[in-house]
Amino acid sequence: IDRFVVLTEYMPDVLSVGIRPWVCVEGIAGQQHFKKSEINAEKEGKKSILYAGSLNYQFGIKNLLDAFSLIDCDSLELWICGSGEAETEIKNMANFDKRIKFFGFCTFDTVAELESKASILVNPRTNEGEYTKYSFPSKTMEYMLSGKPVIMYKLAGIPNEYDDYLFYIESGEPSVCIRNSIQKVLDRYDDCMVKAKKARDFIIENKTAIKQAQKIMQFIKNH
Repeated sequence: IDRFVVLTEYMPDVLSVGIRPWVCVEGIAGQQHFKKSEINAEKEGKKSILYAGSLNYQFGIKNLLDAFSLIDCDSLELWICGSGEAETEIKNMANFDKRIKFFGFCTFDTVAELESKASILVNPRTNEGEYTKYSFPSKTMEYMLSGKPVIMYKLAGIPNEYDDYLFYIESGEPSVCIRNSIQKVLDRYDDCMVKAKKARDFIIENKTAIKQAQKIMQFIKNH
């Protein structure tokens, strides 16, 4: 192999690329997401936090649930869709706390609609584990295309160019730090929406199939 296209900047080491040229292409923004952020259906002054994805504990869903329980606000809802081992616990918590809405496993169109209506999107996956160096969650681009504030950890596999567009969770006790990040966004939501719109523009302008293919073609021409 003469050249490599890798998902993260850490992959060349484990692939023994050596001095051979490589370029990082962390993902491609799907065209199907581009129109969905035009809807913002907050109702009756309520705001909502959405998590869509795997409900396995290793991806931080328990931390998000605990963080939400620390927020005393009747007008805030937590929307969860997906499937995994935490489903029973989520259903039990939803029965106890009516602010939690569990949608179960949803179709792509349903997830897209929820993302367009939510106020904040959260990915509670922490940066623990060697695998985070070799992973770029596709949910990151999908969330950013919603035009809403995206709260997540700075995972090792996320390029630094994303730093200006995401709301990173600080290190520390996960539930407290996630709660703090949510509260900060809520406290200055209008300002955060300005940043969120810039995040959407960043993805559309730089991470489409055409843009990423051009990046690869230029890499080939230069090497």
